[in-house]
Amino acid sequence: MGFIISGLVRSFYVDQRGEEKTVRFIKELDYATHYTAFISKKPGSYSFQCLELTIMVNISLEAMQHAYEKIPSVQKYGRIMAEEILKMQQARIESFLFGDAEKRYLDFMEKDPSLFNRVTLSHFCGYLGIQRQHLTRIRQKIARG
Repeated sequence: MGFIISGLVRSFYVDQRGEEKTVRFIKELDYATHYTAFISKKPGSYSFQCLELTIMVNISLEAMQHAYEKIPSVQKYGRIMAEEILKMQQARIESFLFGDAEKRYLDFMEKDPSLFNRVTLSHFCGYLGIQRQHLTRIRQKIARG
């Protein structure tokens, strides 16, 4: 598991057609992890790519478990962190189940509009699950009001 001190990382996978699909953008003061793979000690489905010069602190599962045993406040922090990761993952899944690309775009822009300028349009479209032309139509529709 990595904690981003500074910089920007993207988590992605490659689909059956060989296209990269961005799962998440991870910026400073957030965790870069495929949490299920981390806690099960199995290879994850995602790759990670630094999009900017990044400083990241990594921790092994063993070191984290050791800290949990020795420092009760770290165990509480770990539980809260795991809950936040779960909430973020659930929101991402539900954005595809119950929303559309326009809603994902609006949610992204509401949550952290400055992040939009830090990623390429290709990565952003991969995150939304759309082609670049569809993003152009969404942005034109929103601009018209």
